[in-house]
Amino acid sequence: IVAFNPMVLFINASVNNDNLLMLLSATALWLMVRDVQSEQAGLRGRQTLLLGVVLGLASLTKVSGALLLPIAALAVTFGAWRARSWRTWLLRGSLLVAVVAAIAGWWYLRNLRLYGELAGIARMAEIAGARPAGFGLADLRGEWRSFWYSFWGLFGAFNVLAPSWFYLLTGGLTLLAGAGLALRLLRQARARRLPANWQSHTLLALFIVLTAAGVARWTLLTPASQGRLMFGAVAAVALYLALGWLTWFPARWQRWAWSGAAAAKYKALSEDEIKTLVVDDKWLAALAADVQTELERISQGLSGRVKELAERYDAPLPQLDDRVAELETRVKGHLTRMGHSVCITD
Repeated sequence: IVAFNPMVLFINASVNNDNLLMLLSATALWLMVRDVQSEQAGLRGRQTLLLGVVLGLASLTKVSGALLLPIAALAVTFGAWRARSWRTWLLRGSLLVAVVAAIAGWWYLRNLRLYGELAGIARMAEIAGARPAGFGLADLRGEWRSFWYSFWGLFGAFNVLAPSWFYLLTGGLTLLAGAGLALRLLRQARARRLPANWQSHTLLALFIVLTAAGVARWTLLTPASQGRLMFGAVAAVALYLALGWLTWFPARWQRWAWSGAAAAKYKALSEDEIKTLVVDDKWLAALAADVQTELERISQGLSGRVKELAERYDAPLPQLDDRVAELETRVKGHLTRMGHSVCITD
C-alpha cells in the first residue's frame, strides 16, 4: 500500500527528511510491536539499545519523530506489567532515555538555547508565515481537500493534480477500509473480547492519533494542510487500510493473505529469531502449558480427596458413639409407644 501510494513515490524521489522518518518510524513501530508480543523477560539490553538508537535518530530526523517516545514508554510499560517487574521498567526506560538523549538531545538543547523552546516550532511558524489571529480547528475544514489530495498525490510544488477519478478512487477505497474497520470493532464488541494482540494495536493506533494531533497543531500555526505530514505514521495507516479491506473478503482469503505475509517474513528471519520462535515461543510455551494443565489436574484430584477424607472423619468416634446411643434411645421409645417390647443387646 505504501509502495504504490503515488505521493510516497513522489516524496521519495526528492531529498527530504520525510523519507528517513518513514523508514525509522516503521522500524521503531516494528521493534515495539515485537517487544510487546515477546514472552522474553528481563532487561533485553540489545533490543532496548537498538530501539533507543532508532528512536534517537527519528527524533533527530524530524520533530514529529519524537512522537514515538511516548509510544515506546507505553511499550516498555506493557512489558513490565506483563512480567510484574517495575524494576525492569525503570532500567529499560532509563536506558532508552539515555540513548535517545545521547543521539538527539543536543539538537533540542540547541533549540532551547537559540529559540527558547525545545522543538523550535514557533520559530519555524514565523519563518513559514503564521496564521491570522483567531484561526481555529473549525477553519481547517475548508482545507481538507488540500490535505486529502496531498496524502495520495499532489505533485510539483503542490500544484500539479492527479486526474479527478484518482481522488474518487482513493476516497472510495479509504471509506471501504474505514467501514471494514468499524465492522471488525463491532464484531469484537458483540463477542465481548479484546482483539488479538490488543497491546500492539494500542501502540499503532495511538501513534496515528498523536501524529494527526501534531499535524493539526502545526497546521493551526501556519498554512500547512499537507497530508504528507502524516507519512511518519504511514506504515501504521497502511496496516489498518489493509485490515479494513480484508474484512470484506471471506475468512479463507484472509488466512491466505496473512499466510503469505507470514511466509515472506519467515524468509527474512535470522537463526536466533528462528530459535526464539520454535524453542521459546512454541515448544517451551506448549510444554509449560502441558505441565500447568497436569499440575492443575493433580491438584484438583488431591483437593477432592482431602475434602472427602475431611468430611468422612469430621466427627470423632466418641461423638459418633453418643449419637448412636441417642438414636437408639429414640427408636426404643417409639417402639414402646407402639406396644412392642424391644431388647437390644450388644
